Amino acid sequence: SSGSGSGGGRGGVESARVVAAGASGAIASASYRCLVPQEALGLLVGVGSARLREMMLQTGAKVSITGEHDTPASLSDRVLSLRGGTAQKEAACWQVVERLFYAQGVEPGGQGIFV
Repeated sequence: SSGSGSGGGRGGVESARVVAAGASGAIASASYRCLVPQEALGLLVGVGSARLREMMLQTGAKVSITGEHDTPASLSDRVLSLRGGTAQKEAACWQVVERLFYAQGVEPGGQGIFV
């Protein structure tokens, strides 16, 4: 899975990097976070969390998603957090973006929306 199929997703990685750097000055220790629509959770988590475990094994990042009771009531989406070294978080971020684009029906190499 290369980043070439992620289209407009690179901005999310860059934004996360800027936020992390501004917050603490230590990019590697800061978490990357994004919102995941409820309807895309199955694509990211998989049956019995199999896809989530696979992503962690492939990238080395620690991935967590807030549960229904851990998510602020004002959000309909879940909060996904990525922890680890910079390369690990970026690799996991690319996988998240690719799966969210897939959920949007974006063809490989196409443009999708990632906020």
